Amino acid sequence: MALNADATLNSGVSPAARGSVVTIYATGYATGEGQTEASGIDGKPAAVPFPKPVLPVVLYVGGYAAEILFAGEAPGYAGLLQINARLPGGFAPVGDVPVVLVSGTASSRLGFTIAVR
Repeated sequence: MALNADATLNSGVSPAARGSVVTIYATGYATGEGQTEASGIDGKPAAVPFPKPVLPVVLYVGGYAAEILFAGEAPGYAGLLQINARLPGGFAPVGDVPVVLVSGTASSRLGFTIAVR
């Protein structure tokens, strides 16, 4: 799931602007490469200070690396990774653009897209 800078759900009728900030939520991070610092507790909602990934997180949008502003457990949720990222401003793709989340040697499945204008 992705939210635009104005907190609207990202979609074809509500695309994100190039260069804007989006919030992406991801699950499944706790398996394999998903260790956090400080360690979260299984089933317990994240609280301050929000656990952050030990390994670097890279978000590719349309093949370009986005600027990661925050990557950590989503406030108030258990097992949900929140990534706040600034979309690259200079790339040409518009419409549904592929997104790939990478941490360590693990990457997200292909098929996740966000709408960009």
